[in-house]
Amino acid sequence: MEGDPNATIASQVLTWRPMADAQAVAKQVPTALVLAVIHRESGGDPDAFNVEAKVNDASFGLMQILLQTSRKLGFQGVPRMLFEPAVNIELGTRYLRDLLRKRGDVYLALIEYNGGPVAVTLYLKGWRLGPAVHYANVVNRLYLYYQQRLQMGGGQP
Repeated sequence: MEGDPNATIASQVLTWRPMADAQAVAKQVPTALVLAVIHRESGGDPDAFNVEAKVNDASFGLMQILLQTSRKLGFQGVPRMLFEPAVNIELGTRYLRDLLRKRGDVYLALIEYNGGPVAVTLYLKGWRLGPAVHYANVVNRLYLYYQQRLQMGGGQP
């Protein structure tokens, strides 16, 4: 897509589309949302890793799953397994599904995906600033981008 500022990262993200599609269908989460989260979290890099000092944890892989979150989702493997794309996309999509069910709203689910339940509470009390809200704004735009791209048949790398 000429003049597309997201094209370079999207081409990397879309290499994971088959796995994203499979998990999205299984978990009843829009594929475009899964791809948008991958885009923002890792740029499609399965080896992405970040130390999350604020929560005394680390985030792993394509969907930047926190080890604590993975454990709450029932993951019992060693942390390095979270770099495996199939494991990471399954857990990340399951977490998104759970948040969508809990919040009933994509935007609020995205705030919680990034900032936890406290960020949602603050948002609902009128706090419209902060990193989790910024994250939700960015991912929401990427969600629309991937919806359009998939509808136009541009969902191939």
